[in-house]
Amino acid sequence: MAAVSQDGEALQFSANEYKEDREIVRASVSQNGDALQYAAEHLKADKDVIMAALFAPNITKEKTCLCSVEITTFIPKELYGDEEITFRLIDLYGDDLPLIFLYCFVRKYSNLLALE
Repeated sequence: MAAVSQDGEALQFSANEYKEDREIVRASVSQNGDALQYAAEHLKADKDVIMAALFAPNITKEKTCLCSVEITTFIPKELYGDEEITFRLIDLYGDDLPLIFLYCFVRKYSNLLALE
């Protein structure tokens, strides 16, 4: 755990049992959001793990093009309309947010937008 807390990319070289451990993966992606790609599949779909990755220090507005683009490829489709994830992605991407996230968000909350 100490290794991934200092260098999240260390998860890449860890044994599978560590890649399947939620706390170890969360510590890893909290340090380096790009480490999400090395997590076990079920943890790539864990909202808490995804949010930790999206708030990692290396995931910033200035580095979105380098880092967060990869992260969005690991967000499962069932979480595309999630409010917290979508708002964090809007914060990171601004106008460059992949439209699929906005589309799913609007579809999910379209009942709130309907005028009667």
